[in-house]
Amino acid sequence: MNLSDLALGFHLPDVDLGSLDYRELIRSKSDWSVVAGIILACREGNFEFLKDVHKVMQRNDGYLLWSACINIVGYAGTWESVVNLSQHLSANGGEAENAHFIAVLFGTSCDLRAVDKLLHIYMTTKELDTLNQIRADLSSLLEPTNGEVFDGIDDDGDGDDMPSRDGRERYSQVVRKRRDAVLATLPDSRPPVFEGQIYSVIATARRLLEQIEAEPEYGERFFRGKMIFEAATGTDCSGFFDELGRLRRIQASAVLEGFFDREDLNKYQVGQRYFFNYPIPS
Repeated sequence: MNLSDLALGFHLPDVDLGSLDYRELIRSKSDWSVVAGIILACREGNFEFLKDVHKVMQRNDGYLLWSACINIVGYAGTWESVVNLSQHLSANGGEAENAHFIAVLFGTSCDLRAVDKLLHIYMTTKELDTLNQIRADLSSLLEPTNGEVFDGIDDDGDGDDMPSRDGRERYSQVVRKRRDAVLATLPDSRPPVFEGQIYSVIATARRLLEQIEAEPEYGERFFRGKMIFEAATGTDCSGFFDELGRLRRIQASAVLEGFFDREDLNKYQVGQRYFFNYPIPS
């Protein structure tokens, strides 16, 4: 049983995770088993163990394990859960050292409050890969397709050189302007957002299907949408990609078309985040 596949989603391609007991997994001495147990508990509507994710990350600094931990808190947790984990990561190892993971964590939150958090990291990080990750995260929050937020502006690190302070400031202004434009379209309750619109499970699934049909390549935006869809609906998307990471278009389309054949789609309310069909508190 290769639990490291949980770094890429919430199902295992060769094992029915739901057949296991999350209580036994969480008591295990294996960090991967503990993470699997926390994911399984959340799949069953028990989110109380999310507060313990940081303890696993303190014991084990494996990249894939950290990715799985970030994903479960980002996609199943509340804003408070996301902020709490980011604070633990900043306190243990430092914000600069863990900037990439903190950025991904905020990027998965579907919360516009993440914009300022991401821009803070953008202004301070010295890693070009982290800058690119932040632009992708901000774009997923604010843009329906890869646009100015994703592409950046002149002198903001598109090449191999780090952007200047002035370039980062100008990029931050572009992002805040876009954030304010999105905010102006939202009700006072400030619902979650994805791709510049109020979060919607149905709309996300529809866009995924459109991308499969229209685009020869898939990128991080597609993967983010896939993660949101899988997290919200509990649909097994582990067969979307082959062992080399290539999209299996026929299989992925069949899964999404099967979802639209369901008779209970009206249970997914616009503006409500879900994890395996359980509503996540605001």
